[in-house]
Parts: sequence; C-alpha cells; structure tokens
Amino acid sequence: DTTVSGFVELSIGYKSGYDLLISAEDNEPSRFFVEAGSRWVDTNGDDLSSSLHPKETILIADELVEVVAVYADRIELRECHLRGTNGNVFGYRRANYIGSAILMSGSSTLVETNGRNLEYLLKPGDIIQVYDDVGREKYLTITSINGSTVDFTPIFEGSTSTPMHVKEKVVVPADASSGVMEAAIASLPGVDSVEVERQGPNSSDGFTWLITFSSHIGVDSCSVPSWCLSAS
Repeated sequence: DTTVSGFVELSIGYKSGYDLLISAEDNEPSRFFVEAGSRWVDTNGDDLSSSLHPKETILIADELVEVVAVYADRIELRECHLRGTNGNVFGYRRANYIGSAILMSGSSTLVETNGRNLEYLLKPGDIIQVYDDVGREKYLTITSINGSTVDFTPIFEGSTSTPMHVKEKVVVPADASSGVMEAAIASLPGVDSVEVERQGPNSSDGFTWLITFSSHIGVDSCSVPSWCLSAS
C-alpha cells in the first residue's frame, strides 16, 4: 500500500521584512552615512551600482527610503532621510532578495549581475518577482537554472536593471495538525489572519486542510500574482 509522508512546502506572497544586509560585490556589508534632512547617502567607497536599483526600497537607520539613483560612492534618495545616521550604519533590504539582473527586451534568459550561483536558491517552476523600467511588478516562471544563468517564461518586454525576489517559504510535516499548519501559514509575511481545519486521514494516511484567509474574504487570492498560496 502507498501512504503519504514527508513534508509540504508553503509560500504565499512576495512581502518580506527588511533584515538582509546590503553588501557590495565582495559580500562584505556596506556602511552608510547620511545627514539629517539630506537625500544623499555616502556608501563609504562601496560601489553598489550593480546590486542596488532605482525605485528599490531599503532601510537605513530605521527609516524606509526609496532609491532614485546609485553612483560609485553614494546613493540618491527620493525623499530626505529625516533623522540621519549617527555615524556609519548598516543598511538593509528585503530578506527575499536573491540577486540582481539586467533584463533585455525579447529575452527569456537572465544572468545574475554579480555571478551569484542561483542553483541553491531557485528550482524549475518557481516564480520570481522583478520590475520593469517604470517600477511595475512582473512575474517570471523559472524553466531551468545553470549557475548564475536562468531561463524563464514568458519573454520579457522592455529593458531594465532589477532586483529579483522570491516568495518566503515554510515547511510543515505532511501529517501536520490544523494548529501546526495554521501557525506555519500565519508566520508568512502578508498573512493577517487565517483559520485551518484538517480532514482525514484517508486510506493512504493523507490529510486535507481547509484554509480560510479571513482578511481576504471574497477575494480569489490567485487572481493577484503577488498573493497566492502555493504548496509543493
């Protein structure tokens, strides 16, 4: 007889906390200095032009700021940093950032700008979030990965330099109780409230979970690409 065992991998959206250190090509964390009321951030000599992007939001000294332009030794912000930094501080970006890429119009292949090996971060079938040249969210389905080179579908329209984001994931046992499943889903970014009911086991010792997102009642979550529960 065949029975169900193992684990279930769950993901739901592309929201994420800002707790990933920003670093240059050498992977050493960069340090930032900005005066109160200024839109210019000193990167202490780090060239972040291949890893930070216009329209990207980052966290510096507890303030979320939007990047307008990135230069060899400084960053221009859209709005002033209100409080400034007390000396040199670390900067943070979204934790689900996996790398940067330059996407060309008509292409179905990208190469991670800094040569990062993406084989440990992606698998065929994953969907990554990128941005077009005016900052609109786009979604690419991965078809193959070879080191820092990734093939995807559909063909990209427009040309842009963009960060790449993935969905944050949690793993639960295939026989998880309703409470364990509910806690796992609730831990994912973007989930306000959820209720889970478990049915089973069936003849193969498998279970069915009925999941209700009470904060998204009446909305087909998968009608919005950035908010869709996935299980594998």
